[in-house]
Order: sequence, then structure tokens, then C-alpha cells
Amino acid sequence: MELALSLQGSQFLLAVLLGFCYGICYDFFRGLRRKLRGVTQFLDLLFCLLCLCSNLLFAFYVGQGEYRIFILPATILGAVIYFFTLSRLLFPGFRLLWTAILLPFQKLCLIMGKMIKFLLIFSKKVFSFGKKSVKIKGHRKKLNYERQEGSGRAS
Repeated sequence: MELALSLQGSQFLLAVLLGFCYGICYDFFRGLRRKLRGVTQFLDLLFCLLCLCSNLLFAFYVGQGEYRIFILPATILGAVIYFFTLSRLLFPGFRLLWTAILLPFQKLCLIMGKMIKFLLIFSKKVFSFGKKSVKIKGHRKKLNYERQEGSGRAS
């Protein structure tokens, strides 16, 4: 079954737009990756799943159930166009957005860390005081017992 040239052209342009959207999503996740170093693998997996699902939906709805051979090069072309044109302008905005989103959480973690440190020092002092008082009481009992034994022998 052949497709009209105009339908192939519209599918090609939509695939370029899809690749452009992939570039935007990649930069969006890249801003978070730069802020939180430990989530790189998770964000890469999330991006790959997003690409997989969107390619599948693109093939179903735009490609009428078929994934045409020109869709993949058009998608790559759209991503390349984005990275060479708007990426340098939008990426600092995404970093600023993630900084604004994560700043309250970072401050909260800093406050919680100070509270935990205070509680650890406080509990250490409380338990060390209890340990010392128990040792002193036990030591006094031992001394009293030795005194009683010593006084009993002398008599």
C-alpha cells in the first residue's frame, strides 16, 4: 500500500518535531542530572522509556500502525537541530528551574542534618552520664563490700 507524498511529508515533519521534543526532554532531565549526581541512571532509563513509548504512539497514530523507515532519521534530525539551535538558550533555564525547585529541599535537608547532629550529641551526653553514674554506683558498692570484708577479718 502506497502513501501519498503529502502524507509522507507531514509524517516526516512530525517526526522532526518529535525529535525536537526529545531534545527538550533530554535537556530538562540534564538540568536535574547536573544538580543530583546520583539519579543519572534513573533519569536515563526514564528518558529511554519516554522515547520508546512516544515512538510507539507515533507509529500507531501518525504512522497509521506502521513505523516507516524515514521516521528514525527524521527524529534524529529534529534532535540535532534542537541541540545546535535552542539547546544553548534553554538549558540554563532548565538548570535555573531545577535550582529553584530543589532549593527548599536542600535547605530542609540541611536543617534536618543539623537537628540530627544535635540529637546525636545530646543523646551521647545523656547516655554517657548514665553510664558514668552506673559505674560509680557499682564501684562504691564494691568498695563498701571490700571494706566490710576487711573489717571482718581484722576482728
